[in-house]
Amino acid sequence: MSWFDRWLCPTPRQSNLEALVAKVLFKVSKLEERVIAMGAREEAAYAKLSADIQTVKDGWASLVAERDALKEALENADADAAAQVAAALEADSEVDAAKVEAADAALAELVAPPVEPEPEPES
Repeated sequence: MSWFDRWLCPTPRQSNLEALVAKVLFKVSKLEERVIAMGAREEAAYAKLSADIQTVKDGWASLVAERDALKEALENADADAAAQVAAALEADSEVDAAKVEAADAALAELVAPPVEPEPEPES
């Protein structure tokens, strides 16, 4: 075999090296796809966590504001007005119960164990 033939025809070692590089590039592209998917899942989980925390904060702030307003009204009221405030508190407890249940559900999701994603089949 002349030098020209060796230059034109790849050696078995060169073919093996090209196959190895192609395999490594394929694996790197698969890893890149997985990292991008993992980043998207993490961002979605963070957004959900932020929304749940905001739900709890809003519910708590609402309850505190209503309690303070009713407490102030009760302190400044006479007996007749105190009965009206007590009736308002009773009616308001149903609204508060819904807010507390929403906050409780959000907190339950925060402390629930994370769901492990199914492993992707390797190719």
